[in-house]
Amino acid sequence: MQVVIVVDHEMSPAAVDAAAALADHLGSELVGVCIEDLNLLRGVQLPLAREVGLVSAQSRPLTTAGLKRQLELRARRARARFDALARTCKAPRSFRVLRGQVDERAGARRDVRPAAVWLVVDTATPLAKLVDLGLALATLVNAPLHVIGLASDSDTAGELAQQVSAIIAGRVPPTGFVWHTAAGVDELGDRIDRAGPVVAAANSAWIKQEDALAALLYRVAGPLVIVSA
Repeated sequence: MQVVIVVDHEMSPAAVDAAAALADHLGSELVGVCIEDLNLLRGVQLPLAREVGLVSAQSRPLTTAGLKRQLELRARRARARFDALARTCKAPRSFRVLRGQVDERAGARRDVRPAAVWLVVDTATPLAKLVDLGLALATLVNAPLHVIGLASDSDTAGELAQQVSAIIAGRVPPTGFVWHTAAGVDELGDRIDRAGPVVAAANSAWIKQEDALAALLYRVAGPLVIVSA
């Protein structure tokens, strides 16, 4: 199991402390992630791409090599910041770099106190295992459990809803249980509109897509808990 958190200039010590405490509680690995914006990497290939020096204030061509150096420096700084802030975490730690679409709207709400626990399920998900963890986390943070069924058609979504309801039957947390559906990974960020941990299965196809994982990580206001099948 992994507890994954985005590391950037907006990350506060409180956010890392909360993720570290969750990793310690679950006995899982704490993973810091630095996200490289695909928009920058694509934009640098345009013939008119330029940058302005912070000291000289002079405009100069922005090259692929120059951008890569900047991104490598940013990643090193992010790793150093993550290591410094997570030094008291008892769980194993690691750091990785992902590339994806950065949504600047998400950063301002990362440090908000958990208002929900989010469970993302699909047909490949070990439902009982994820639901048990989701219920435990909802009780731990005293927040409602929101379950999102990731399905491309209504029949599959309906079957997932019935299976999850059967597992939860008689164990609905006092804070409540809400069911949502999403037709694709692109909709997940829109559904997850409250701060809190997001739980998903490691064998879900979208978890293995670097750009989809990076995009969701940057948008959600809380750590991502990845559960082994």
